[in-house]
Amino acid sequence: KDTIFNNLIKRMVEREHISQENLVCN
Repeated sequence: KDTIFNNLIKRMVEREHISQENLVCN
């Protein structure tokens, strides 16, 4: 039912994690 919405949230969370990891690495 809410798979599309959930997928969008997952992508947002993944992007946040990636940005945080980049900040830590840099």
